[in-house]
Amino acid sequence: MTRGTIAVGFAGNPEEPSAVRGGPVFEILFGMETWLRQKGLRHQVELVFFSPAAEPGNRLGPEAVRGLLAEMKRRGIDTRLGEKLVRFSETGVTTAQGEIPADLIVFTPGLRGADWIAGTDLERSPGGFIRAERTCQVPDRPHLFVVGDTGAFPGPDWMPKQGHSADLQADVAAANIKDFLEGRRGTRTFRVELVCVVDSLNSGTLVYRTPSRNFLLKSSLMHNAKAFFERRYLARYR
Repeated sequence: MTRGTIAVGFAGNPEEPSAVRGGPVFEILFGMETWLRQKGLRHQVELVFFSPAAEPGNRLGPEAVRGLLAEMKRRGIDTRLGEKLVRFSETGVTTAQGEIPADLIVFTPGLRGADWIAGTDLERSPGGFIRAERTCQVPDRPHLFVVGDTGAFPGPDWMPKQGHSADLQADVAAANIKDFLEGRRGTRTFRVELVCVVDSLNSGTLVYRTPSRNFLLKSSLMHNAKAFFERRYLARYR
């Protein structure tokens, strides 16, 4: 593809506010824009970002939303926000407000619980995820623990579904399982924390959020920092 329009977007699950993954889509958008510039094709390819949310990425925090939208404007990426999605077709995206012509569409829908969960007697959230406590235990099932995207956990509505959250939950679950096997009641709870780097191939933006803090840090070093973290993280399992 050497010319045309690429529409990139994502949506959430209206029944489950946390069941959305916008960070990877922002990375695809900014990474694609960087790559097109590096190849000398940017002036021939139009990029459009679309979302039914008026403030896409608000799970990252208000400052992050402003920063990401400002970055899109700086890079010349058009936006279509707050428009309900109707359908996709070979010619583009149809919203309640009109058409977004596109030769290529990249879209991530909102998450929902796995189909197999519906076939169990486990208590489920509106989005179909398994309800769990901050100890990662399933209510009324002290021997059953949940970590990661499968669970619906108590906490702020911006609490993310991401690998870092699963790591924090897994540490707590492992400790509480040990207590359970030794006849004690596990009381450890996981830390609510969002940490991600929105990579753009040659730079990146660190986004950090907790119930009391939220900040962004943009730097050309973030791309290399993320690559280093990936190698170090995977080395533990390899």
